[in-house]
Amino acid sequence: MLLEILKEKIVTGLMTVSLLMFGSHQVNDVKMTDPEISFESNKLTTSVYLQDAFANDFEQLFKSGKELKVYYRLELKVNDKPTLNQTFIHSVLFDPMAQMFDVFSEETSSSFTCSDVKDVIGYLSFFNCSKEFPEGFPPGAKLNVKITSFLTEITMTGDRKYDLMMFWKFKKPEAEAVFYIENDS
Repeated sequence: MLLEILKEKIVTGLMTVSLLMFGSHQVNDVKMTDPEISFESNKLTTSVYLQDAFANDFEQLFKSGKELKVYYRLELKVNDKPTLNQTFIHSVLFDPMAQMFDVFSEETSSSFTCSDVKDVIGYLSFFNCSKEFPEGFPPGAKLNVKITSFLTEITMTGDRKYDLMMFWKFKKPEAEAVFYIENDS
C-alpha cells in the first residue's frame, strides 16, 4: 500500500515537473476522418478515426499514472429532428510497476492491456459505434450524423489541473455526414 502511494507521488510529480518545464508544449493539429455510416437490420453503425491527436507530449501523459479520457459525442438527427445525443469514453491508465496500459472503449464495452504506446494511440483514436433502432427509420429518411471528440482536465500532484485541450489547440475535432435510408422498392 505504501509502495503504491509512493509510486503515484513520484509518477505524478515527474509529470507535473515535465509539464511545467516544457511549458512550450507541442500541440497537435488534430483531424477527424469523415464518418463511415451503414444501416442494416435496424442497426446504425458509424465510425471515425482521429488523426494526429496523440503525438508529441501524449506518451508522457499516458505514462503519468493518471487515467486519461477521450470523449466522443455522437449526435443523430432523423429528418432534422434530434434523435440521439450520447457521449462515449475511451480511457487509458498506465501501471508503472507492470509497464502496461489498460485501455477501455465504452461504445464497444471492450478493454485490453498492452505495453506499446502505438497500440494505445490506435485504440483511443478509433471510434466505432453501433446503435439499435428497433422501430427502424422511415424509407427515404435523412440521417444527419455528427461526431465530436474532446478531452477534459487532468489533476496532477498538488491538485493542479491541466486542461488537456491545450494539446489540441482548444479545438474539438468533428465530422459530419448525411445518410439516406433507401426506399423499399
